[in-house]
Amino acid sequence: MTAQWVPRQRDWVKEKESGLLEPELSLDDHPLLEALKEQKREQEEAAAREKAEKEAKEAARKKEKKERKRKEREREREKKKNGGVSGGLTEVTDDFDPLSGGADPLSGGSDPFQESMVVGVTNIKSVSESRRPHISDAPVWESKKGPILNKYTTNEAIPVPSFVKGVGPKVTVATDRVKNRLEQLDEEEGDEVMLKLTQKDYQDHIEKRRTELISAWETDKRVKALRVAIKCAKLLGDTTQVIQFYPTKFVLISEILDTFGRLVFDRLKLRSNIVLDDGVAIPLKDDFRADDVADHSKETCRNWFFKTASIRELLPRLYMEMAILECYRFLENDAFPKAFERINKMIRGVADPLVAQYARAYLARKGVQLMKPNASQYLFDGFKDYLFVERRFATPWLKEHLELRRVERVVYLDLYSPALDWVLECIAYRGDQTLFEELLQQYAGSDNGFVLNAIISAFKPQLIASNALQLVSYIKAAASDNVDKVTLYRTLGVHLALASPRAKDKVSLLTSVWKDVKVVEDTDSYLQVAEVWIAYPLNHLSLREVNIILKDILTHVTVDKKYFEYQGHLHAIINKLLGNPAVKFTDIFAMKYFLPFLDLFRGETQTEVNKSLLSTFTRSPESVSDSRIITTMFAVAKTVHDSINALSLGDEKREITNLLSKFLQKIDFGNDVEKHLNFLVEARASFADLDTVKGELVSTACTLAVKTIRKVNNKLTKVSSSFVRACIAYAFITIPSMEDVFLRLSLYSLAGQVALLGQSVTQAETLFKSAIVLLKDLPTTIVGRDGKSYSSEPQLLTFVNNFMSILVAMPGHPEKGAFYLFDALYTVINRFEWELKSTARLEMNVALLRYLATTPQKKLPYEWSKVESNDVLFGQTAAHLKKVTKHVNSVLKDINKEIERLGNYADGNSQIEQAEVILELVNMSLCVTELSESQEVISNWISIARKRRATTKLLQLTKSIYTTFSTSSEGAVGGSSPLILKALA
Repeated sequence: MTAQWVPRQRDWVKEKESGLLEPELSLDDHPLLEALKEQKREQEEAAAREKAEKEAKEAARKKEKKERKRKEREREREKKKNGGVSGGLTEVTDDFDPLSGGADPLSGGSDPFQESMVVGVTNIKSVSESRRPHISDAPVWESKKGPILNKYTTNEAIPVPSFVKGVGPKVTVATDRVKNRLEQLDEEEGDEVMLKLTQKDYQDHIEKRRTELISAWETDKRVKALRVAIKCAKLLGDTTQVIQFYPTKFVLISEILDTFGRLVFDRLKLRSNIVLDDGVAIPLKDDFRADDVADHSKETCRNWFFKTASIRELLPRLYMEMAILECYRFLENDAFPKAFERINKMIRGVADPLVAQYARAYLARKGVQLMKPNASQYLFDGFKDYLFVERRFATPWLKEHLELRRVERVVYLDLYSPALDWVLECIAYRGDQTLFEELLQQYAGSDNGFVLNAIISAFKPQLIASNALQLVSYIKAAASDNVDKVTLYRTLGVHLALASPRAKDKVSLLTSVWKDVKVVEDTDSYLQVAEVWIAYPLNHLSLREVNIILKDILTHVTVDKKYFEYQGHLHAIINKLLGNPAVKFTDIFAMKYFLPFLDLFRGETQTEVNKSLLSTFTRSPESVSDSRIITTMFAVAKTVHDSINALSLGDEKREITNLLSKFLQKIDFGNDVEKHLNFLVEARASFADLDTVKGELVSTACTLAVKTIRKVNNKLTKVSSSFVRACIAYAFITIPSMEDVFLRLSLYSLAGQVALLGQSVTQAETLFKSAIVLLKDLPTTIVGRDGKSYSSEPQLLTFVNNFMSILVAMPGHPEKGAFYLFDALYTVINRFEWELKSTARLEMNVALLRYLATTPQKKLPYEWSKVESNDVLFGQTAAHLKKVTKHVNSVLKDINKEIERLGNYADGNSQIEQAEVILELVNMSLCVTELSESQEVISNWISIARKRRATTKLLQLTKSIYTTFSTSSEGAVGGSSPLILKALA
């Protein structure tokens, strides 16, 4: 029987020289690695999707924020437009009284400049932050509030006045201005009731007062708003009860004062709008000068300062003026330096040193907002004032003061910390060596560790490092009844981890500090210091000093097995040790006390530490052959693997899989390949739950076999041949334990090829048979990482294409013939349940036909060294060629049948898809057949492709291929074919 599709004999060398063959694949493009590449691509795609989703969310958030700001600007423009007076500005005459009628900022009467301004609680929440200059490294108060609110708490009942609810009568004319102001501010003073509130109720109460202030302001009840602010400021003067709550009280009340200051400033700015005759309002620009402000607005501004100056008590008077300090911009240019200096001196009149220091802190907040970054002389003077007042702490006064407030000395001194920290941070901002030395000189007469801690915390690491020995001497001299020296050393260590002291001081500094640290008995305090100082020798000294510190840590934590309680601190220490890029992993392992330190970890912490250890190990650029390191890291890897359970998330499994795979890649026993194979056997038993890791083991075993073959230059001896077979046997045993079907198929193919390279045809045949048998149970759908089901046809098609290329050089069976494996594969493929509209089955038959076009060649395109292929075993015998023809006809029959079946579903895009596959079949046929003998079937396929809407571009490609393979410089290659030419015309 003559086939309608006749393969032609090909000269591979000539076709290669003529450029008719595709270039040879590199090792990285090897088809058997496709499954592993696919898995890697999936991981990269998943990571890309996650990144894209994150970026999309971030973009949506930014877009929403931008839209919100746009709407706010539109509302603000609308408010300003409605807030002016038509007909130009009102003139201010000489007899105009700013304290009477509409000019009085507390008056609730009609106001020709009254703005319809609605200010919500959320919009006013952080006034100081909203006015902050745009300087990236400037001190930020907002970052201080959270720690203060969390640290300074109380379980005691906090006394607080209820505050008045009503509003007194409105004043329109003031005959005695000072008397009138005082009457307004003191009105209903006796209506308050003292409440006893819990901390949460107190915070809610203060927030209600803030809401009440805003509500009063929005309804033109300025008297009530001012009174609420004053009464809140008064609360900051009471330290006799629940003093330990004072820092939190300051944070809460300063928010109210900020809100009040913002309301006043915005009102004054709005009153300065210039309204033209046509009703268009020109707002005051943000960087306005006093000369740009309308006279009536200046008068109103002066009245606000008159009001604050009329407050009888010093403390609320100070706070209210500080709250509206920004309003000085309406009155005078560059007024802030004098105002800040004056207020700083006024604070000296506050008797209670704690209250005074927090008043300085509030002044510093306003300074950061309003003053130039380097204008901190008033702060420095205020710090000197504090140090002067601190001298009283050494007198009997402090004892009486503490007894009255029922608080211990160390607790009392700690209450100053937030205020001191903030003030000193503002002083140190952009401070230089001269300023630092001057500050230390001022501190020299003190032994208050809280102050010293604030100084160290405030300045830049380089300044601290340059003066480290001097600071250590101050720490040693600090009083033992206030801040713990451990805290001071920890603060110092944080800076020294970031900046290097002078070279001559490096060792002596560590020695001096550690003399004090190593005698600390409290384990928690000790580890807090060790956690910070471990970075010092890592960054500035050597691993010898690190090893000494590790030894000392072991001495402290192994007593009574205390390390069980301090896993967090120990975890932080080893993370710093492993996270230093300048330290080699092998050098870390060489430290005597590293492994004993590693043995301290338990439970979840042990797993996390082991992950960090594996991550550091895999980042090492060189392979590891040290048996001690390999043994230890293998135990670490096993612990990480065993942490996986039924509740482990997919991301966690992928992370561990990635770590273990990279770990295996780093192992190298050199020329001792047998030892390496024994290691793989042990690893297989230990890493039994992760398919990808087992795939890495199989790949490594195949690599060992190839390494051995190359070492003997493909001249295998009995010993080397036995080892190669052992590697293949390892792969054969390991692969069935995996669940991922396509990974197993890929590894069967890989191991089979290595077996052929090692001249073990029997093993290769067994592996390929196992792959074909596995195809019988191949599912029609697979579940992706997103939980959705996908067709398995694309992956099956990829495998078969690759497998066909392997079978080309695979020797046939001496009894069952050359097509023993092909027949088995062909049978399995025909039994597979293909999707009705899918072209995959047609593409599969194209791959089979391509293989059959290669088998009758006198010389196959490639072969395995020292392995006889079918061109030698069966040659051009009539029986062999007859079997080729038989198989070709069977496949052709299947192809034509499938093309006809697909015609029932040829609609829309499916038509174009079918046409593409059919033209792919045509193009392949043009390359490999005798065109004159095969033209009938090929031309028929072209006609069908045209009917199914084949694109012009694809048809042009087919014409180009026909031209190339039908003729050459030496004459016909595939032969002439009139029917094909007609079909392509």
